[in-house]
Amino acid sequence: MSKEEIEEQFDQYGVIYNDAIIEKCVELCLEYGVTDAAEFAENWLAYTVSKLNGADPTVARPQQLKTPKTPKLAFTPMSYSPLPLNESKKVNEEAGNALCTFGRAQLVNLNQWSQFRKGNLRVSLSSIGDGKYMSANTLYMVAPSIEHCQYEYEELYKIGVEICKRFQEIECPSRTVEEILQEDYGLNIDENKPFPYDKIRCLGRVHTETENISEYNIFIVALQDEQLIKLPLDLIKCKGYSLFPGQIVLVEGILTDGDTIMVDRILSATNLTYTPTPKLALPLSIVVASGPYTANDNLAYEPLQDLVKYCTENPPDILILTGPIVQKTNTAIHTMAERFDRHFERLISQLVKNLDPNTHVLLVSSHEDINSTFVYPTHPYDIKTKFPNLHLLPDPCIVEVDGVHIGITSTDIMNNLNENQLSVNEGNDVIKRSVYYMFHQKSFFPLRKSNIPVDIGLMHQYAKLNTLPNLLILPSKMKQFIRDYNNCLCINPGHVFGETTGSFGRVTIHPTESQTGKLFSCVAGQVVKI
Repeated sequence: MSKEEIEEQFDQYGVIYNDAIIEKCVELCLEYGVTDAAEFAENWLAYTVSKLNGADPTVARPQQLKTPKTPKLAFTPMSYSPLPLNESKKVNEEAGNALCTFGRAQLVNLNQWSQFRKGNLRVSLSSIGDGKYMSANTLYMVAPSIEHCQYEYEELYKIGVEICKRFQEIECPSRTVEEILQEDYGLNIDENKPFPYDKIRCLGRVHTETENISEYNIFIVALQDEQLIKLPLDLIKCKGYSLFPGQIVLVEGILTDGDTIMVDRILSATNLTYTPTPKLALPLSIVVASGPYTANDNLAYEPLQDLVKYCTENPPDILILTGPIVQKTNTAIHTMAERFDRHFERLISQLVKNLDPNTHVLLVSSHEDINSTFVYPTHPYDIKTKFPNLHLLPDPCIVEVDGVHIGITSTDIMNNLNENQLSVNEGNDVIKRSVYYMFHQKSFFPLRKSNIPVDIGLMHQYAKLNTLPNLLILPSKMKQFIRDYNNCLCINPGHVFGETTGSFGRVTIHPTESQTGKLFSCVAGQVVKI
């Protein structure tokens, strides 16, 4: 970096300087490997605004920027934070301890948790739904309400057909799906309406009009004679059920004279479509981590520093990072002395530079980020600096890495489903139940009642889960897990900064000859403390 470059930046900010000050600044930049004059000037501006009331530099003052001492190329808070921070580094003696493990014991114990490919990977976005995936240029919040209604009807019909297929295969093999749809369901083409106390089957969406779903205020919204009807459900005689707002279900029961359905049973299962077990020539190592990456009251990013330290000592083939990166609820962002996008880009650039260049970084956006669109599905991040090993992805997405299909979301759909469900006599495994909600509703976000700002049109295009991937990344504040459900390895890596303990996931997929084999025999995985 030249003296002229620093002078140019100081001139833009109206900073008064002399030759001795500029020489000291160049000396600091050389010592710490800073090559961007704009970055140095912004750090100085942030420091002087917060600590010196905007005072101009002296020969001694720039020297204060180097405290605490930051090793060259080390990924530390001082290397990218716009504010000088007092590090409160605490050593976690349990770091590296496994919180949960998946795979054969011998495979896990002998596993190498670092890269095998040396950067030789093919990474591409897979289409979701009708041959589409979300890009940075996708428009949002533009579709009229009538299109949203059409989207909802199309999904109701498609999932309804899937439920009917499964019902027909198991209970009515002598009848066709078309006959069942026409003769039995709420989506029927017969103009004859059921009389009170008739046995009926009704296909529709679960709906509630209270803040919390309960057995006393639950409805099914169905389509009859091209009009929507809302029928209350009486669940007192139903032996077992699991319901949430927005769920597409088939209800069997008796229609009373008050237009209430006395429910006998509720069906929601569909036939699932699987991705074959990948045939790999070499093992594939993956590290999975989810934000937030720092406490909600600072920009120190100490947990992120620990994660990058692990990834430099054990470089994976793939590093999956889900947002938020700079969380919009972080109270420290209001004291920043630079633009949010500039801070974000500098943070990501420093992150990638400190990783092994053979590690491919998959960075998945989040609607909770300060520089995101605040809408789900969420556009991929946009940064000006390009890196060959950095892939900017939307939320949600399905990405293919050498034949391995990985479904990823940064949104906590697991906890949202868990908090908005009504389950009776369906077991205590809330994780499995929430995962199967997504599987059978064929959606990354099947819920229709949450505090998340959702674009219905985009969700129907870019949040489908028609085919189960090999891996499914589901970050959540629920308990961490790594489990196989229908030969789809589902992982909740926890959060890098957690309320009790931070954690991340690591997975190695080993070559296998059989594309129908079980993941347990070829995959080693763990969620470990950071």
